[in-house]
Amino acid sequence: MISEKTDAELVHEVTQGNMVAFRSLYYRHVDNVFSLVTRILGPFRTEREDVVQEVFFQVYRSIGRFKGESSFATWVHRIAINVTYSYLRRPRLSKQALTPTALNTLSTRDMSENKIDARRAVQQMYALLEQLSVKNRVVFILYEFQGLTLDQIAQTLKIPLNTASSRLRRSRETLMQALAVNTSLNTGEV
Repeated sequence: MISEKTDAELVHEVTQGNMVAFRSLYYRHVDNVFSLVTRILGPFRTEREDVVQEVFFQVYRSIGRFKGESSFATWVHRIAINVTYSYLRRPRLSKQALTPTALNTLSTRDMSENKIDARRAVQQMYALLEQLSVKNRVVFILYEFQGLTLDQIAQTLKIPLNTASSRLRRSRETLMQALAVNTSLNTGEV
């Protein structure tokens, strides 16, 4: 059961050792964190739950440093981005792209043609996103999928506004080039 107390009240209780308050914060924010992690990692990555668990471990460890300068949800959002970003930068994961073989092994049993087509489109989109550097991918996803402004992204990632803008521009350029290559390969042009 989620508490009717505000996040600030629950944070205070957690700093006093109240684990029930932390559980309330967890249940209040876990769906949004899982959604964000899924958008950054991609919906077909099995590590999503591990990353979400790590996010809340970091939230618990750091909750005493929450100053209330932003909303608690924004603070958790920032931790989720940083943990996911760190997770993607690990050498074993950064090289682990969704290959055509991996994409074909996903179950399509009992799915309509439209659902299968939609799933393949999402798979292809995330395969393209794998071609972006981690820094550019995070900015692109926060801007295009999460709807954050460049200013909000710069604040969240603690980077200059110009850096956020150039990362978004580079990610768009890379994706457009990748789409052009995929289109020419699919149509037989080279």
